[in-house]
Amino acid sequence: MWGSLLWYLVQFLPFCISYLQVVSSSSSLNSSFQSGKLCSSEDSFALLHFKNTISINASASSHCNNYAVSYPKTHSWKQGSDCCSWDGVTCDRFTGHVTALDLSSSRLLGTVEVNSSLFLLRNLKKLNLACNDFQGSRMSSKFGQFTYLTHLNLSSSSFSGLVPVEISQLSKLVSFDLSNNTLKLEQPNFVKFLQNITEVRDLVLDFVDMSLVAPGSLVNLSSSLISLSLRHNYLQGEFPNEVLHLPFLQKLILSENIGLTGAFPVSNWSSPLSLFNLSFTSFSGKLPDTIGNLLYLNVLDLAFCNFEGPVPASFWNLTQITSLVLTSNHFTGQISASLSNLVRLTDLYLRHNMFSGQFPDVFRNLRKVKYLDLSQNNFSGQLPLSAFNLTQLSSLDFSDNQLVGQFPSQVSGLSYLTKLRLFSNLLNGTIPPWLFTLPSLEILGLGNNSFTGSLDQSQALAGSLKNRWSDENLVTLLDLVLRTLGWGAICVSLYTQFFNSVLDVVSVISGLFFCYVGFSVKNETGEEDTLLEEPLLDGNSSVFNGVASSISSKGTDSVTPYSDAGLFSIITFSWMVSLITVGNKKTLDLEDVSQLDSDDSVVGAFPILRNKLEEDVGIRTGFCSIPQRKTGVQNEGYLLVSAFFVAKLVECLSMRHWFFRLQQIGIRIRAVLIVMIYNKGLTLSCQAKQGHTSGEMINVMTVDAERIGDFSWYLHDPRMILLQVVLALLILYKNLGLASIATLFVTIIVMLTNFPLGRLQEKFRDKLMEFKDKRMKETSEILRNMRILKLQGWEMKFLSKIIELRKIETRWRKSSCGGALVPFILLAQIIFQILQIGRNYWMAWATPVSKDATPAVGGSTLIFVYVMLSIGCSICILARTPLLVTAAYKTATLLFNKMHLCIFRAPMSFFDATPSGRLLNRVSEY
Repeated sequence: MWGSLLWYLVQFLPFCISYLQVVSSSSSLNSSFQSGKLCSSEDSFALLHFKNTISINASASSHCNNYAVSYPKTHSWKQGSDCCSWDGVTCDRFTGHVTALDLSSSRLLGTVEVNSSLFLLRNLKKLNLACNDFQGSRMSSKFGQFTYLTHLNLSSSSFSGLVPVEISQLSKLVSFDLSNNTLKLEQPNFVKFLQNITEVRDLVLDFVDMSLVAPGSLVNLSSSLISLSLRHNYLQGEFPNEVLHLPFLQKLILSENIGLTGAFPVSNWSSPLSLFNLSFTSFSGKLPDTIGNLLYLNVLDLAFCNFEGPVPASFWNLTQITSLVLTSNHFTGQISASLSNLVRLTDLYLRHNMFSGQFPDVFRNLRKVKYLDLSQNNFSGQLPLSAFNLTQLSSLDFSDNQLVGQFPSQVSGLSYLTKLRLFSNLLNGTIPPWLFTLPSLEILGLGNNSFTGSLDQSQALAGSLKNRWSDENLVTLLDLVLRTLGWGAICVSLYTQFFNSVLDVVSVISGLFFCYVGFSVKNETGEEDTLLEEPLLDGNSSVFNGVASSISSKGTDSVTPYSDAGLFSIITFSWMVSLITVGNKKTLDLEDVSQLDSDDSVVGAFPILRNKLEEDVGIRTGFCSIPQRKTGVQNEGYLLVSAFFVAKLVECLSMRHWFFRLQQIGIRIRAVLIVMIYNKGLTLSCQAKQGHTSGEMINVMTVDAERIGDFSWYLHDPRMILLQVVLALLILYKNLGLASIATLFVTIIVMLTNFPLGRLQEKFRDKLMEFKDKRMKETSEILRNMRILKLQGWEMKFLSKIIELRKIETRWRKSSCGGALVPFILLAQIIFQILQIGRNYWMAWATPVSKDATPAVGGSTLIFVYVMLSIGCSICILARTPLLVTAAYKTATLLFNKMHLCIFRAPMSFFDATPSGRLLNRVSEY
């Protein structure tokens, strides 16, 4: 065998050598040919100059990440190298001039001015600047100087202003794309442009403001046009039917032009159209029989138009169609069994029409269907059972019809099904077991039917139980272990007496024992702790929405025991025992929690605040004077220890009640302020609403109201600071005399230095709130129009706009390196605790207990060491605070991105069931 293999290799070797020689010769000839004509020096200089005027920023192309991979192409542009070899640059092989420049998704950030060296490339035939950020640059008239240009793409690059009339000089244009900018076209310029670009094949003007352009001027379009996209152009008027007769037109998008009217030709209409999108326009009338002549049609989207009447029989001859969207029109009649001819169909949306009769059971032929929506019609008769055997089906919605029948006893597919909605029909029978084993099912709606039986199988939807140790449990117990070990180590190192050491060792062992018990004891109820894992996208409805009963828990009818608690119960918080007992047995649900007291609820608190808004509420304060220490008392040490113990006990209880009362007051204030702001927003005039955006109102109701509620925590700070400073100065004066005046001056200077820092912080906060208001306004508008975005598949694109607005807020914060902050925060906290303990221990050890005792160290040494330790503590606090804030912001940003991604990927049924106010309240907290 090896001999035969060797013989074949010997026979094949001459052929390989000959092939390599040919390839090498060809490469040498090609290299020598190319080296004979390098890039033009003028073009090389123009490109390098353009590179130096534009910066590179990763976020500049992030809005196009869903469509293309971005990278900085200009990094390969080096002085002294041949520009024809640079990334994105193509040269003419004879003259060396740059003829094509592709800088799409190159992360370019800057402006394109009139004097930009880019306009020195006079021999350009193709120019692509798409998916960059030119920061609102005006579209220069010098673009008209590229007279050889055949392809121009400026889409998604943040150009603004009027499209210059000089663009009409580009008579050789074949492809022209200005989409997704803030540009505007006027009638005279557009007419001249159409008259001159007689060779154009692809014309994309999505989101260009054409409100001043008459749709009738589109009759001047080139007869060679293949693709025309005019999405969201504010067009108003009647669309000319001449465009529908263009002989080569394959793609026509006119969606989201609500003021655009028109109707389909009723005769002599044949076209090579493959994509036809009229969604969210005002096209009306009946579908003519001539629509059956569009034999090449793949996608037809007529959603949210005004079409009416039955679907003609010729329509079912469109056998090439893959996506059919007739949502929200006024179609009537029955769906023909000829629907089975559309064997390529993947998307079928007939939602919200007036179709009636028996829907044909044709899905044995439509094997490729992924999205099927027949909801909100008048279909009757038997449930089409063949739909349950579609192996690629992802969403099925037959809700709000009059279908009858039962579930099939078994199915062969549905492994990709994520949404199943059959509510509001006349279905009966039992729920089959296979329904609870669908691996991808997320939304199930079966309400308003006549199903019978139990739902014991519902446990299967929950999946296998996870380990009961959540991240919260592990972090809490790890913190307990570290504290226990640290406490034990400090006690062992500081105390040397045998008795104290024995007590410390016993305490450490006890702490470790409790940790072991916490880890080893199993959850007796067997229930999973999902408090932290509860999804936002629950819509306040059960997984079996409508099969049993919808979840609308409002808590028990009993009022909280706090209302009738006695003095001892209030002091010891024993009124919470019943709730804690229930929580120890199972995870608390909303119905386990009692109703609020009338004083704590909005119903009771709001009238009180409204009636007392103009009253002055006085705050009585007081403090306990500490008696002078008397000497010579028998068993003085025991009395002091007992007094300190009692004082500490009182302090702990007082602090707990202080925190409880402050939280209670803060929640009351926040609740009543939200009610007042909401009521005020309902009574605002139209003029007032123009001055206050919805995002601003939402921020006032969430952020500002919460801050006012949190103000109760700092209400006593002014008087407490003043009292502490006065007492400190009196103590210093008693011990140091006039030298304490220096401390007074230092205190005043420190207070004064806080004013400019506070003003600067206030300025930053105002900027943050300004951008947050803008972000919330955009989010509110997007949520209101989510149905349109979902229908067109634009939700990810608009999500990127929200992310961009969020990134603007980060410019007012110090950037840092995310996860690496956590060890530094922990290190700063540990060092701070060590220095604080060391400082206290140093003072206790080095300070003489009486005047007769010999000090361990000199006075200057004592002060010096104490000052150094205090400075160390201050540095640790200074380092910990910004690190902690930055880490918290990074965490909030991560939660923000993931939460928005979940929201924007949610199905439309979630937005139907979830109020937008709840979503806005959640997103405004980050």
